[in-house]
Parts: sequence; C-alpha cells; structure tokens
Amino acid sequence: MFPDSLGISLSVDALVMVLLGGVETVSGAVIGAIVFKAANIWLVSQTDLSKLVLGGFIVLMVVAFPKGIVGTLETIRNRWRSPEKKSALATSRVEVAE
Repeated sequence: MFPDSLGISLSVDALVMVLLGGVETVSGAVIGAIVFKAANIWLVSQTDLSKLVLGGFIVLMVVAFPKGIVGTLETIRNRWRSPEKKSALATSRVEVAE
C-alpha cells in the first residue's frame, strides 16, 4: 500500500459514507456508500462545481437526518408499528379482564 493510494480525500469519503448512511448499522454504511457514489457520479457529469454541490448536499443530509438514512427509516418504521402494537396490546388486556 502506498501513501498515494490512500489519501486524506479517500478517508474523508469513507467517513462521509458512514455518516450519511448511519453509524449504528452495517447496512447504513452500505446505503451511504451507494448514495454518496451515485450522487458524486451524477454531479460530476452535470456540473463543474460538483464538489461544492456534493458538500452542500452532505451537510443538508446530515442536518436533516442526524441518525443517517437507515436510522431515520428505522425510526419511521418504529413509529408506524407503535400504534398497531398499542392497539393490539389494549385489545388483549380487555379480553383478559373479561
């Protein structure tokens, strides 16, 4: 391994991929890498200011989704499941009381 092949920019890219996807899960790093590389490739083909736009996009994503993409999706999924579980639990309690 040579120092040229593993520079600061590659290290920062890896960190951004993990932060973007979500730190708490392995799937978050994979999703973050896919989103980051797709956005990077698309922006390079669209504009000369791709690094600036990508940096702004990353800042917005981290501010909007502090738990990452996967963490936010899990939070949303848990919120949707909560009312169903609560109503099922209340129904079972009523049946037991009777």
